[in-house]
Amino acid sequence: MYYEPEPHKIHLSPATVFLRSLLLTLLVFITAGSWAPAQTCPAGIPGAECQALCALYNSTDGDNWTSSNNWFTSSREWEHVLIEFEDGGWHVTRIAFPNKNLTGHIPGEIGNLSHLKDLYFGYNDITGEIPPELGNLTRLETLYLDGNLLTGELPSELGNLTNLRSLHTAYNQLTGEIPPELANLANLEGAKNTYQGQMAALNENLQLVADNLAVLESEIDIKEIEILETQVALEQAKLTRENQYNSMKERIQFLYERGDTVYMDILFSAQSFGEFLNYADYIEQLSAYDRRMLEEYIATEEEITVQEATLGQEMADLETMRADMVAQQEQVAGLITDTAANITSTADTIDAVEAEADAYEQECDRKEAEAAAANAEYEAIKAQYEEELRMSQLASESDWRDVSQVAFEEGDRYLLANLIYCEAGGESYEGKLAVGAVVVNRVLSAVYPGTVTGVIYQNRQFSPVANGHLALALAENRATESCYQAADAAMSGSTNVGACVYFRTPIEGLTGIQIGGHIFY
Repeated sequence: MYYEPEPHKIHLSPATVFLRSLLLTLLVFITAGSWAPAQTCPAGIPGAECQALCALYNSTDGDNWTSSNNWFTSSREWEHVLIEFEDGGWHVTRIAFPNKNLTGHIPGEIGNLSHLKDLYFGYNDITGEIPPELGNLTRLETLYLDGNLLTGELPSELGNLTNLRSLHTAYNQLTGEIPPELANLANLEGAKNTYQGQMAALNENLQLVADNLAVLESEIDIKEIEILETQVALEQAKLTRENQYNSMKERIQFLYERGDTVYMDILFSAQSFGEFLNYADYIEQLSAYDRRMLEEYIATEEEITVQEATLGQEMADLETMRADMVAQQEQVAGLITDTAANITSTADTIDAVEAEADAYEQECDRKEAEAAAANAEYEAIKAQYEEELRMSQLASESDWRDVSQVAFEEGDRYLLANLIYCEAGGESYEGKLAVGAVVVNRVLSAVYPGTVTGVIYQNRQFSPVANGHLALALAENRATESCYQAADAAMSGSTNVGACVYFRTPIEGLTGIQIGGHIFY
């Protein structure tokens, strides 16, 4: 549904009403072309502000917001909007849409909200660039745009917001550095680090590589089965050829030893003409049999030639796939190295990025607490735990490789040690080894990806991947010597948690092997 504002009726003298209506009509046609009023706006607010609200609804798919009570009524109590009396009139001073299922883009008409002080669009799915018209909101004090899908750079026009105290743009896909114009804002408490977009891009690329590795691993498994089937078919064909060759050799030897008169001897041994005809038919059948055996032998030779060529091609395809897997694994190390170099060159510090990751995680925790009651949250965790128990049971019943059969890549030790640092950096060595053992157990099980990279970056499995802490640890190699020792031991097959494939902090009803602050199951 597309909404446009309706002009308000102002109760003034007849002459003033006429002039005011005439001016409003002219303004409408000048600013909006063929725009025609269709819906009611909050009583008393300026037409430009009403247009801005309508544009916001239309540009962010208002029909699918989580709620929009009182919108397009004359009431000044529109949900998510605060309208206050300032400077002799009613004005929009606050817009708050945190996690309200907004999609689409931020309209430039937002810049017409001249009295806006607070703007909250955090944690939605808004795309596109940040409109430079936001620089017109000179009374704006707080701007939350974090947790969306915004692209491009921060517009320099934000430097006009001299009253801005808090700017949040983290966890988008923004590029570039913070504009120098923002340095002129004396009241700004701290712009969020735009380098977070590069952290998100690194995680996304690593996830893509892990997915590619999983696909390649499956294709290699299929190709190895095809090669095995071809080898079996080839061996069967060679066995058939050997049997055919031996039979033909014995036949030729028999004819050679009996001489060229064997068929004549058979014919002349007949005691009657009828017997002579029977012998003649028998000789003809023998000749046809010999000819058929020769043709089958030739066909078998041709089949062997085809099977050998097929086997050679399949072996070449397998080598290509393995080379692709090595290249993908090397790409993981390259992505980490490149991002580490970018961190070094950027003006923002790693401490600031990590602090932002911590702040983001705290913000997520707060919003989760607001979104659901504690009991619902517990039930969700319990359901996840039950699903993990099911997967754990499935893993215990599946085929497991021996650790000697795993070809660990060069970067696996580095990756595993830094994950151990993120998950169990404050735990004892036993706690670190247990985390490493869980990862290696998944690599050995047929239920999970067959590589360290694939296991760690499997979707929604390890929280440091999702919240950005692993990317930061990889960029600075924060893993301690104890973390590397635990990684080496786990990759050598050591485990102090048996075949456990999950761990988490204790919750009610959770049973398993407890080591430090984690329970393994």
